[in-house]
Amino acid sequence: MAEIIDAYDTLMDDDLNSRVGDSRVALACEMYSIDELRKDGNYDVYDLRVLFDGAGTAAVDKYSVSGNTKDRNLDEFVIQDMMPKVEVIYETNPHPDDSVWDLKCHVQDKYKADWGLEGRRKSRDGALGGWELVSPDGSVMSYHLFLHTYEIKTFDVIHAVVGRYFG
Repeated sequence: MAEIIDAYDTLMDDDLNSRVGDSRVALACEMYSIDELRKDGNYDVYDLRVLFDGAGTAAVDKYSVSGNTKDRNLDEFVIQDMMPKVEVIYETNPHPDDSVWDLKCHVQDKYKADWGLEGRRKSRDGALGGWELVSPDGSVMSYHLFLHTYEIKTFDVIHAVVGRYFG
């Protein structure tokens, strides 16, 4: 399949070529696991911890700034039990009723420089091309669905898969 897509890329004009290239990331996310994509030289995978607006975010804020040792120890215990054992640099604070599209636009604006998304072609809806969000269960997150559809909870880690072959 990748050879067919590459052949079409060679034959198509720049606009159609970028749209096919955008689909290549989604196809790779469907075909391969996050671990396989991490090892593949064509993709960068970024872990993104979800801190939903509300109680979960308040607990993290309290944990981060609390001067009260008693409260801090309780928060540490709760947070350590809830957080996956993954090294995560990036965080986002959506609402469970946000659409995946809203999350993607927010995340790309916040991290586009870190993830090499600057200068990429934008779709007519404003999304930058060549990257996808993948849920904790490994499925590509569809733009028209809401976050609660994927049963994502506070402290879950989703993944941003970014194709390296885009300029």
